[in-house]
Amino acid sequence: MADKAKIAILISGAGTNMAALLYASRLGDSPYEVVLVASNDPAAPGLALAELEGVPTFAHPHKGLTRADHDAAMEAAVSAAGAEYIVLAGYMRILSDGFVERWDGRMLNIHPSLLPKYKGLDTFARAIEAGDSHAGASVHLVTPDLDSGEVLAQARVAIAPGDTPATLAERVRLAEHQLYPRAVADYVSRWRNPAALLARVRALALTLPETDERESHGSPGFRVGGEKSGKYFAYFADQHHGTEHIALLARTGSMDELLGLVESQPDIYFKPAYYGASGWVGIILNRPGVDWDEAQLARRRAQAADADDGCGRRVLMAPVRDHLLARGPLAERANGFLGRAWAKGWLPPPALDPDALWALAAKPYGAGAYAAEHGGRSAEDVADFRERLERLCAAVLAEADL
Repeated sequence: MADKAKIAILISGAGTNMAALLYASRLGDSPYEVVLVASNDPAAPGLALAELEGVPTFAHPHKGLTRADHDAAMEAAVSAAGAEYIVLAGYMRILSDGFVERWDGRMLNIHPSLLPKYKGLDTFARAIEAGDSHAGASVHLVTPDLDSGEVLAQARVAIAPGDTPATLAERVRLAEHQLYPRAVADYVSRWRNPAALLARVRALALTLPETDERESHGSPGFRVGGEKSGKYFAYFADQHHGTEHIALLARTGSMDELLGLVESQPDIYFKPAYYGASGWVGIILNRPGVDWDEAQLARRRAQAADADDGCGRRVLMAPVRDHLLARGPLAERANGFLGRAWAKGWLPPPALDPDALWALAAKPYGAGAYAAEHGGRSAEDVADFRERLERLCAAVLAEADL
């Protein structure tokens, strides 16, 4: 499989969970590979197993070092190995906040309880003492707060009458060896999973004020502004119109912004079919390392809220339309594409001498506008059209004193 995620496994002892992760990575459909096994104990038996299997290893004793200094040494080895994720597998060290925060969302751990129950130590004794019917294991993201990160997966193990912490631990360990490789595989490959990506987009979008979700043209869409007058600020597109991308479609401020994004970062942005003609950019989600920036959705939502809807445009454009129609029938053509320019956010900064209005309005822009919107003209023609359009907007707005 191409584009396998690279993981580093940190251990302190025998490394049985490390072994489960390593052997699972050798299966043909595994989405990850182990690029390093590292330990704070040079004598950890798990290091010998990793070396036997041809996996690079690293050991650095923690004695005599501050927590931050030891973490820095471990992190340097992880980074040098090219790891994208850190997986803790019996690593008996509390990590510094800085180390954890630098790997936010990319560091996983397995804990021997059904979190949020029994954080910390002696989990089996506490479960037995509490009279629980089940113990188990939880795979979770690592945060500065001990055993408090998002739980990604769990396995339940029945507690038998007469179980001791030792006998229960043996069975839970078997469950861990099944759970951990699958949970890691699911997590590092979530960027290929449309359902997981949609869930992430939905979680971000619907936490914003006054937003709701509504399907549009077969795609989940996210709106702002209420049930009746809400405006879409984002769509989720799963390989629509033949593209290979799973993407978030978001409004841009102008066609210039859209084209600039696509040109400068083609690995992140693309111009989607149908929506692209109206200034929507595609943000590629099915790629590793997506930066889930809530401000991105928030900014798009704010743009949608601030943009003029159809009614607002008609009201604001009325003086412009009256002014143009007074000039003659050819100017009605200008009103049409001026409306499109307004809708796309192409309003120009500088004003042109109003005396140039009639010359610009008389240009046969009707066909040119359609071609520019649908990609039927060269880049030079489209740029020329947009420049003339902006000059016309400037002239009309200046003369109408809007």
